[in-house]
Amino acid sequence: MRKLKAIFLALFLLNLGIFNGAEVFAMEISDGGWFRLTEEETKEVVSPSVYVYNSTEGREMYARSAEEKRAVASLTKIMTAYTFLKNYQGSLNDKVTVKSEMLGAPVEYVDMGLYSEQVVTVRDLLYGVLLPSGADAAEGLAVTLSGSVEDFVKQMNREVGELGLKNTHFDNPVGIDSAENYATAKEIGVILAEALKNADFREAFKSTEYTTSFGKKLVKTMAESAEKHGLDISAIKGAKTGYTGAAGRCLASIGEVDGEEIIIVNLGAEGVEHISDPTKIYGKIGEVFEEKILAKAGEKVTEVPIWGGKNGNYNVKVTEEVKGLMRKDAEAEVKYEGVDEIGYWTPEGTEIGKIKVLINGEEAGEMVVNTSGIEYINIPMIVGGVVVILGVILIVKRRKVTRRR
Repeated sequence: MRKLKAIFLALFLLNLGIFNGAEVFAMEISDGGWFRLTEEETKEVVSPSVYVYNSTEGREMYARSAEEKRAVASLTKIMTAYTFLKNYQGSLNDKVTVKSEMLGAPVEYVDMGLYSEQVVTVRDLLYGVLLPSGADAAEGLAVTLSGSVEDFVKQMNREVGELGLKNTHFDNPVGIDSAENYATAKEIGVILAEALKNADFREAFKSTEYTTSFGKKLVKTMAESAEKHGLDISAIKGAKTGYTGAAGRCLASIGEVDGEEIIIVNLGAEGVEHISDPTKIYGKIGEVFEEKILAKAGEKVTEVPIWGGKNGNYNVKVTEEVKGLMRKDAEAEVKYEGVDEIGYWTPEGTEIGKIKVLINGEEAGEMVVNTSGIEYINIPMIVGGVVVILGVILIVKRRKVTRRR
């Protein structure tokens, strides 16, 4: 009898079904009021067109006439720098000889002081575009890449198409006022977000000073204006200014709140509001927003019983951290909605429910929960084994009875 018990135990232990791997789909949190600035919070911002974008999360935080086509002045040069850096195959240390074609902008537009036959580096031109906003530097990049300003502008507009922008068009790399040179605050924000992915662009965009290869010190236009008017620009970590009579004063800038990068584009301001407006917005975001962890990686949400499961219950867990920059008064809750019991030998990867995140009681996001890593007792095999064992017992008993006879 002891041998029979040992055989039964062996059958039980050897016949387990095991599913390997975990599968819970990623969660995206939907946009809602908990991620946005209110009109009340931006009432002191006077720029007629404003776009605020959390580039870390890819989320709009505020918009005021942000899809209105407008002249954008030297914010055009963000696209100029982006187009050049995306397509140029050489080094920023490459030498460039200044040609007359690079000096064609109207005299009233700012330049970095280039002259014909001067030898400069590509890096000099890049910083000349993004710091003092040099028209000559912009045309220098254009001719260096494409051979002519006209062909470069065609490339700029091809890039516009590749970015999927519908309300942006350029007809020069400088930002000269023209009916065919326009954009929106939102689409300048898209261009800037894409340009910042390039390390050379980011470094130049965030710089306030640069000394050229020929010894000239370049200073960012915004820094000069801020110093002149006594403005605190510590919240602005990088920027590009723009001004023409048609465009008014414009600024595209970046700042940081709780480790997340915020882009602000404001167009059509007067006076120094193009600088003071984003400073107010960065300050307000820091005042009313904070990064919150909505769901922690590995956090157990609930347990679901498993019929025929080796371990009895299935732990429904969050597989990746879900967090976001949101209003400080936002309250998050994580819950599970799905089956009350997992059926016997449920196939691997079967959807059993969803983990949902609620913010202030509103559903904000969800992730699908699939079966994975569940160990099942192989009941049919065990039952078969028991039947065999019982059969053996009966046979043994019958033999004993026969012997007695």
